[in-house]
Amino acid sequence: MSAADYTPSQTGRTRFEVARTMLELPMLSETVPLARYPIFRTTDPVMAAERARTLFCPHRITEIDEPRHFHARQQGVNLRSLSISVLSYHCGVRLRTTELRDRYLILIPLGGAAEINVDGESLAVYPTLGCVVGACGPVRMGWSANCLMLVVRVERGALEAELRERIGGTGPVPIRFESAMDFASGLRAGWWRQLTHLVEDLDADSALPRHPLCVGGLESGLMLGLLVAQPHNHSERLRAAHPAIGEHRIMRAVAILEREPQRPWTTAGLAREAGIGVRALYTDFRRVLDTSPMAYLRNVRLRRVHRELRQPSRNTGVTVAKVATTWGFSHLGEFAAAYRRFYGENPSATLRRAEAATRVIV
Repeated sequence: MSAADYTPSQTGRTRFEVARTMLELPMLSETVPLARYPIFRTTDPVMAAERARTLFCPHRITEIDEPRHFHARQQGVNLRSLSISVLSYHCGVRLRTTELRDRYLILIPLGGAAEINVDGESLAVYPTLGCVVGACGPVRMGWSANCLMLVVRVERGALEAELRERIGGTGPVPIRFESAMDFASGLRAGWWRQLTHLVEDLDADSALPRHPLCVGGLESGLMLGLLVAQPHNHSERLRAAHPAIGEHRIMRAVAILEREPQRPWTTAGLAREAGIGVRALYTDFRRVLDTSPMAYLRNVRLRRVHRELRQPSRNTGVTVAKVATTWGFSHLGEFAAAYRRFYGENPSATLRRAEAATRVIV
């Protein structure tokens, strides 16, 4: 089926052509982001919906303004539990998704505008005002002809696991985000800059963001930033468990450690990277988190090691020493003692249990 088989929408293409769509986010470059990672280009709406489902979501295109102008294009990168893509149609379209039970989508127009309707709530989005949807029923969307949408897709299971690591517990933690995400200022502006830096690295064809040793930390940093910056039904529990996360002065330092824990950090180096004085950094960590920056870093590294030891099937020939060294532990005896205090067992026991479970599954 081609674009010509669709009935043009009678709603009018000017619905979203409002003055505020001229607002701009601090952008990455004048070219379309992620252009070096093409996924598809097509004039067939059915093919467009099918090809876009992985990095966007399962959906169908229900209406098209001026079908002769339909030209769908998507470019993007799929990391591990998170993907970043840019999607456009070059004409006004209306979409309807399936239920979004397994993912969260952060939708950020880089140009143009869109209307998002989920669970009876309707929201107009445009540059500087995005939208978070997920763990919800079908979503209806209307995109303006000039809409260039940046889509961040996060696997629900990965985001919930990130939250559980912060607030404790083992049960399900369905996350209900506030829909509107204003990037003009505050923590959400910081999250946008974090995302921008990652996209810039990808546009520069840097291998670092996709390196197996780095991708987990980068994803974790973005997911944690989202959980901190965007209000949701567990925000109060998160702040209670980690009050410092709500402190603007050390938010950047926390995000840096979560993103790159494998680097050989010192307190002075971290303070310099975060743009804060050494004394202020140490005082804020002690006052709010009741720990030091380096102790916080050690715990981040322990979580990374623990996560990797529990997933040996992803890495052939994994050993405790190799994983610990990868995440920045140079003294294996001190690492093992810290791991036992943190998790109540030796790291080798964690690995043996995971390997046994893998053999049973196989």
